[in-house]
Amino acid sequence: MTNQTCKLCLETKELRKSHIFPEFLYKPLYDENHQYKVLITKNDPKDRFKGIYEKLFCENCEAILGEYEDYAAKNLFINPLLESEIKRTDTGFVINDLDYSKLKLFQLSLLWRPSLTIRNEVRRINLGPHAEKIRKMLLEGNPGRYFEYGCSISYLPNRPDLLRGVIIPPHPLEERIEGHRGFRIFISGYFWIYITSSHTEQYSMKPLFLNEDGTLPIFNSNSMGWNFMIKWARELESAQL
Repeated sequence: MTNQTCKLCLETKELRKSHIFPEFLYKPLYDENHQYKVLITKNDPKDRFKGIYEKLFCENCEAILGEYEDYAAKNLFINPLLESEIKRTDTGFVINDLDYSKLKLFQLSLLWRPSLTIRNEVRRINLGPHAEKIRKMLLEGNPGRYFEYGCSISYLPNRPDLLRGVIIPPHPLEERIEGHRGFRIFISGYFWIYITSSHTEQYSMKPLFLNEDGTLPIFNSNSMGWNFMIKWARELESAQL
């Protein structure tokens, strides 16, 4: 088998089939036949039996990223949160006692992987010089300061169960926020909004990011979230015609 360059450590090794999005995120999508739908255009195949993957990382780097994924899966996505871990607020809620380093690195990996893909099902995003900076952070296990590539998470009010089985890959924000570029990902009824610039320390909404003390605020997106979903649904409908 021909060795190739691992996208994380940049060494020439045998590469594994690496998921663009962690496999556990697809769990709500599978039907009774362990299939899920991918919607692109009317000419694209629709059924999938497994998450989208391609050869990206060596075994060692898969293990590095897998540690971040396992933590997020067990502490944010799969296990029910204890009431003692949640503090209700006027705008949403706050989760306490999280491992800042592991969760922040998971957030970074969720944004970085789609910048590598050549799969048609996921639009490849351009992170520019930030892609290399994030790669080094992931490889070195360095989460950086909380405002470096910070990610705010919001949820849709009155979210129907159907949206638990929706993944919208990252795409650039339509407009800059306070002069900062960013990206939005939608997963299981939650928006993950990343701010990607070299001067995020000046960003006024830094308190919405995962904090270094292990607190994670999650706020109600209100009508803004639904406006985005309506726009996305209309674009999807047009693509299927």
